[in-house]
Amino acid sequence: MLVSGHSKELYEFLLQEQGQAVDPGESIPYCIGYIHNNKIVAVAMFENYSGTNIWMHFSVDMPIRKWILAILHHTFVTLDCKIASTFISDNNTKIIKLMEVVGASHEYTLVDGRIGGNSLLYVLRKDTGIHARLSSKLKEFNYD
Repeated sequence: MLVSGHSKELYEFLLQEQGQAVDPGESIPYCIGYIHNNKIVAVAMFENYSGTNIWMHFSVDMPIRKWILAILHHTFVTLDCKIASTFISDNNTKIIKLMEVVGASHEYTLVDGRIGGNSLLYVLRKDTGIHARLSSKLKEFNYD
């Protein structure tokens, strides 16, 4: 089941998976998640929308096609971004694989960008990758 909105449950799940705590005074960002067998299996969080770019953060146990389509729809149809960016730990093979599948490009390595390793900047562009191939389907995408 696809879930989207300013969901505290999705946000807390993502932060816990990343070893972070929720700041009680912090506002809840927009998230898109997927629940399978009553368990959250995938979350994308969106922040710092600039009009052309949105920053995304992920936690994924099981990447679901409908969840991926919802992320692309929100980013490139609803927000009309030109690019979507994410920093990924260099040992996070699940998210790196997801970025490769959707056609994101590895644009920069921030050496020692995190404790114990590097951070990789991946960028997904509206005119390339999976979005370019699915653009007509995404315009008609339904979250139900």
